[in-house]
Amino acid sequence: MKFLRPQLWMEEDFRKAQEIMSKENFDFAFDLDNYDNFKEYIYRDKELHKGKNLGDFVQGTFFVLYNQQELIGRLSIRHELNDYLIKIGGHIGYSVLPEFRKKGYATKICAYGLDFLRKKTKEKKALITCSPDNLASIKVILKNGGVFENKIEYKNQVKNRYWITL
Repeated sequence: MKFLRPQLWMEEDFRKAQEIMSKENFDFAFDLDNYDNFKEYIYRDKELHKGKNLGDFVQGTFFVLYNQQELIGRLSIRHELNDYLIKIGGHIGYSVLPEFRKKGYATKICAYGLDFLRKKTKEKKALITCSPDNLASIKVILKNGGVFENKIEYKNQVKNRYWITL
């Protein structure tokens, strides 16, 4: 298994994953559908990683998990929180493609994100959120040390909020 940053050779995998996850009303790669040119998507991802031209965004790092040549899932790490992220998004977002679920990958992806935050940011604790009915994600968060703080409704979304000490 390898965590990799987005690269040009991954375009077909990204587009396929985006199509699969959209059936669950979820973006595999945020904003990917706005880029016809994958090279431009990669360029924007590098800017966000470096903290450049952020606009309304925060510095963030995106990884994908591959097992040999198969794309398994993804990880979004926000290096800090803005108003929206403190309520809804949190520091870490992850997903696993349906065919790889219930095999422990999400727990590993989340742990990798927490380790990244420990090493690369000044954050002392990480916020992870999920829908109250997403029992699989709740289990992943709890396995990684999450402590439930509250349930919040914001902009027509309801999320459970969990904190993990880094």
